[in-house]
Amino acid sequence: RVGYFVNRVAGANTGRPVLCITLYPFFLDFGVVPPGLQCQATPEEYRQALRDIVAACPCPNVHLVEGPEILREMTNLTCDLIHPGDYGMMEMARHLTEKWQSLASRKH
Repeated sequence: RVGYFVNRVAGANTGRPVLCITLYPFFLDFGVVPPGLQCQATPEEYRQALRDIVAACPCPNVHLVEGPEILREMTNLTCDLIHPGDYGMMEMARHLTEKWQSLASRKH
């Protein structure tokens, strides 16, 4: 499903960049497993699946961004260890902007 989605969005306008962002760090990355939670895969397996999808995508406008490179500090999550707090949102905006600018500078 994700592969279909990425190919469909990217293929609709190959002149526009599409950034695919892997999972941001969250509670499972820190070994916190809430009672009753049943996971079909680890966060890293989901991240790898997106990496593989992006690598296989024939559209030149698709780019991979690693979520842990965008949200780097666990302390910027709220107490539920899944949602970013105010500083987390600022950190994500800063790092994603850097990635976007780096991508834009490569085009010229």
